Amino acid sequence: MNSNTLQGQGLVSGYQDTIILNGVDIKIQEGKVTAFVGPNGCGKSTLMKTLTGAIKARSGNVSFKGKPFSDWKLKELAKHIAILPQHPTAPEGVTVEQLVALGRVAHKKWYQGNSSRDIEVIKESLSSVGLAGYEDRVVSTLSGGERQRVWLAMCLAQEAQWLLLDEPTSYLDLGHQLELLEVLQQLNKSRNLTIVYVLHELSQAAQFCDELVLMKKGKILKQGSPLEVLTEETLESVFKVKGKMANIDGFTYCLPQSYVREEA
Repeated sequence: MNSNTLQGQGLVSGYQDTIILNGVDIKIQEGKVTAFVGPNGCGKSTLMKTLTGAIKARSGNVSFKGKPFSDWKLKELAKHIAILPQHPTAPEGVTVEQLVALGRVAHKKWYQGNSSRDIEVIKESLSSVGLAGYEDRVVSTLSGGERQRVWLAMCLAQEAQWLLLDEPTSYLDLGHQLELLEVLQQLNKSRNLTIVYVLHELSQAAQFCDELVLMKKGKILKQGSPLEVLTEETLESVFKVKGKMANIDGFTYCLPQSYVREEA
């Protein structure tokens, strides 16, 4: 087994009496931006929740760097993997600095305050997401896009090399969606962070991701580069739409026709 992977084997998972994932195998390599894509209800978020431990698999197992999750101490795992759930909420009145400082918990005792190193990392993390100087702002007063970047800064403050995000662009307008995805792509390039997220927009997945995991009815239908995954055949079989070739950033992909702007 490649030690630099996040891997799930034979994952069976769901909610109450409903099984969503039924025997899913997945291996995610480090160093890439990977997106889970597919129709609503196909199991994207369930797979993310199962891989992060938010949902306990009914059978199968999850391992990281060749070691089962159950063998990791939570605090030690947090030094390697930062997780951003779909709907994070901040306590009323909490400041940006206080929220981002929570990312430092894995690196100190519970009773210790912020050291000079902690303050340095907090500032660096906010700068990395374009929020330098926001330390004293109250999180609830920020825009949706700014709040999402504060949560991302908290993840960066963990100094983990893997970021797992469940639908990070949900409820953001198009401009803030693209802004956040660009920040994540830049973090992947500048810090060599491994980034995995759930995404709905195929055009954004083609533009910002190195690898796609295409799901259908709780199964992984295809995993590979956007060029390998976004084909006329997969679009028709998974989304029931006709595809059309489109050029994005010098690469050609097959996208639903509604995404493709006709040439004048």
